[in-house]
Amino acid sequence: MFQIRNADIAKILREMGGYYQMENEPWRPRAYEKAADSIESLDGQVEQIYREDGLKGLLALAGVGQRIAGHIEELLKTGRLKVYETLKKKMPVDLTQLTSIEGIGAKTVKELYIKLKIKNLKDLKKAVSAHKLSKIKGFGKRTEDNIRKSLDSKTRGPQRYLLGYIYPLAQRLKGKLQASGLFQSIEIGGSLRRRQETVGDLDYLGVADNPKAAMEFFVNLPGVGRVLEHGLSKSEIKMEHGGIQVDLRLVPRQSWGAALIYFTGDLGHNIKLRKMAIEKGWKLSEYGITSPGLAPSRGGKKGEVLFGKSEEEVYKKLGLKQVPPPEIRTDSGEIEAAQQGKLPTLIDYSEVRGDLQIQTDWTDGTASIEEMAKAAIKLGREYIAITDHTKTLHVAHGLDEKRLIQQGKEIDRLNVKFAKSPPPLSSPLKPTPKASTLLGDPGKGEEFPSLEGRGWGRVKFRILKGAEVNILKDGSLDIDDKTLSKLDIVGVSVHSHFKLSIEEQTARIIRALSNPNVDIFFHPTTRMVQKREPIEFDFEAVLKAAKKYRVALEINAHPQRLDLRDTMIRQAVAAGVKLTIDSDAHAPIELDYIQFGEAQARRGWATKKDILNTMPVGQLLQYLAKK
Repeated sequence: MFQIRNADIAKILREMGGYYQMENEPWRPRAYEKAADSIESLDGQVEQIYREDGLKGLLALAGVGQRIAGHIEELLKTGRLKVYETLKKKMPVDLTQLTSIEGIGAKTVKELYIKLKIKNLKDLKKAVSAHKLSKIKGFGKRTEDNIRKSLDSKTRGPQRYLLGYIYPLAQRLKGKLQASGLFQSIEIGGSLRRRQETVGDLDYLGVADNPKAAMEFFVNLPGVGRVLEHGLSKSEIKMEHGGIQVDLRLVPRQSWGAALIYFTGDLGHNIKLRKMAIEKGWKLSEYGITSPGLAPSRGGKKGEVLFGKSEEEVYKKLGLKQVPPPEIRTDSGEIEAAQQGKLPTLIDYSEVRGDLQIQTDWTDGTASIEEMAKAAIKLGREYIAITDHTKTLHVAHGLDEKRLIQQGKEIDRLNVKFAKSPPPLSSPLKPTPKASTLLGDPGKGEEFPSLEGRGWGRVKFRILKGAEVNILKDGSLDIDDKTLSKLDIVGVSVHSHFKLSIEEQTARIIRALSNPNVDIFFHPTTRMVQKREPIEFDFEAVLKAAKKYRVALEINAHPQRLDLRDTMIRQAVAAGVKLTIDSDAHAPIELDYIQFGEAQARRGWATKKDILNTMPVGQLLQYLAKK
């Protein structure tokens, strides 16, 4: 049997969906897309599932039917898939590469190949440079310019990896280093410790009694593709899958805190700290605060490390009353606030109690409402809102008014079922740090308001009825008010007409927010990290409207979105606009994305009180009812 990783299987299935889309197949594109999503979201490897349970195990995967299971089996047995090779021979293009560019879908790829023989990004870049795209009917100069911008964004500088997708690898590597017993301390620094949206490489910092043995273990970690440098104080490796570079630096115990500061803060943060040290007659480096011999009154011999064992010690000696959290060490006012003791208490990583944007297999998700609810319970969530897409989002098979009412009845049934017999909390999914305490005392429940005339009494978990309602071009919504008024949570989203003028886009959004049924503005800027630029609108005007109409703005935690951006979160907090942190999960494993939304909120200086879904569900519903 061939060893084929989930990512490779998902890539092939996704491309097959694209090829079938080119052929105008009515249902196959979405079926293959859902199967690819399902496989990408698995914890374990498909190969292992097949090894243990054969075809039966493959058929148990969400979104995988008989035909697709047969494809996967053929891949695992032979390392090839004949039908895929036939499709690729018919249209010899790098579909994954080309569709990564904003504005280019499978059908556009087909047209570009037929008209200009474009097979990959290199061909596309040449055609754009020669202005060939604008000569094709239906494209035009504006489309060509947008594709050029997307190309420039994608090819500029070294590769960067989405935080949420590289974080599991970073944690696994850290776990292996800790488990080796060779390190007194091991921590990850750099942009990952700051929880930035993208990460260029992984930087580990360690203290070890036996540097030689520690470095030998590091360069021989499982999955290492190439050793770039192997020394006693610094080593560099490149991982086989994904190609990310991983560095390890060893420092003396007395320098641990100073090194953590040095390898965590961005350039602006570190420069400001060094200037503060100079003003005190010291020198600050990754080795600690040392005396350069210029101010004997400060004590210490020239070059001697005076302070550096802990971050707290270094910051305190430099005159800061608080230690700035790693996420905000970006020279954005955190040093000045810490000097005055005025840093806010940022939202913690376990304070979101419920998830208010979740998609299911009623539209474009891969799992049922019940499966998503059980997975949320295992992660310690107290409530979730089911927010499937609505009818004008045809690509997601959005729900109309009739189906939303039907879905509401299914949610009623599940709430009764969970109230009578709550699912167990033991889980293969990674729990949040306080998962066991979030549900509270098992002997107690919370009194909830009645739902459509039915009293729910004491319930320990609650599924809320919701929808991700499409904002139409004129700002109206694609579901009628009568139906929206029956939902617990109404989120609205922009999914089309991205290129309207700033004035038109702003007016459109404000009209949507003014609807009295609307509670949350989902992924407000629509941006996709490294793939799609945000829409343009007057953010200050939208903030004023959100505050006026008591609409929360979402911090979408999905690694591809992380929308709002940190700077916009900070503006919203300053304006007194409430926020939510939601996973936008389309599969059970994606529910744990909440942590990346919490990180984004921390980077935006948000506190617990700024985030609506840190409230218990009863309190949240009471807040929303006040609209």
